[in-house]
Amino acid sequence: MAPEKPRDQQEMDHNSSSSQNGASASNGTSQSSPASSTSVTNHLTQALRDLARGETAAAALEANLTALETKLDDILASLGVEIGDLDDEAGEDQEDGDKATAKKDDAVAATTQEAAGSAESKDTATTK
Repeated sequence: MAPEKPRDQQEMDHNSSSSQNGASASNGTSQSSPASSTSVTNHLTQALRDLARGETAAAALEANLTALETKLDDILASLGVEIGDLDDEAGEDQEDGDKATAKKDDAVAATTQEAAGSAESKDTATTK
């Protein structure tokens, strides 16, 4: 029976064999069967087809969005609205929303404090 190697040596041997297996796979000298190689090729071919279809769909969506943006710009121009005006109003709306959120947070905090005070006074009354 061979003497057992120290744990560090076992890990180094394992890592070494793993890297050798990875190297042989990346060199194309993998020991896979022709059937699995064909399967991988078929999956890769299908993935490339799917990718091409996705690229085509993305290009069509982009073209439609550009056309829609142009129409919206034309409508706004016919109404005499400038894009800069819309940006200013959006900023004001955001500020108003932030103020409303702060008021809501304050109300929730006050309600929570009241509830805590009420529960505390009940606890005090029951212990007396």
